[in-house]
Amino acid sequence: MVNPHLPARRRPRSVAALVTVLVTAVAGLVIAGPSASPARAAAPVASGKYAGTIVEDGAPSAEEWVRFRVKKGKRIVGFNTRVWLQCYTYPNTYTQLPAVVEMPKAPISRRKVDHAWTQQFTVDGEVETLEGRLQLRFGKGGKVTGQLSVDVANCATRLGEAPYWVPLSARRK
Repeated sequence: MVNPHLPARRRPRSVAALVTVLVTAVAGLVIAGPSASPARAAAPVASGKYAGTIVEDGAPSAEEWVRFRVKKGKRIVGFNTRVWLQCYTYPNTYTQLPAVVEMPKAPISRRKVDHAWTQQFTVDGEVETLEGRLQLRFGKGGKVTGQLSVDVANCATRLGEAPYWVPLSARRK
């Protein structure tokens, strides 16, 4: 039975047409059901300057710092940090060296950053490779937490097995 109150373009012409419309509608629900719905977008990260410190034993370090900028809420630029690297020299000599490390631009995805990079440079005629990795989480109110790992030659941010993570925290200025 055809409903005369429906507009002509919405009225099925036959039972076969009605079945086709229903099957298409049901298939559309299955394909575009809850599992295929777009994820809720995270709130954008506030653009601007951020500054903080490396955290040692639960307290901020007075000698180690972290600085970076967020551009358009989509990427980190100008990330640099001063960290102490622990170095091992055979047979059993350990030294600490301060180092300022810079990271290239990194994208922000879902209020998080997980970026690894390498950088080559020459020391006393030998080519060395710095390997770094940064993980950040942007929280509410401009608060940032994360961790940093730096490894170059026989020096790293922490001794032991890689990765050599040191925690950090920062705030939007």
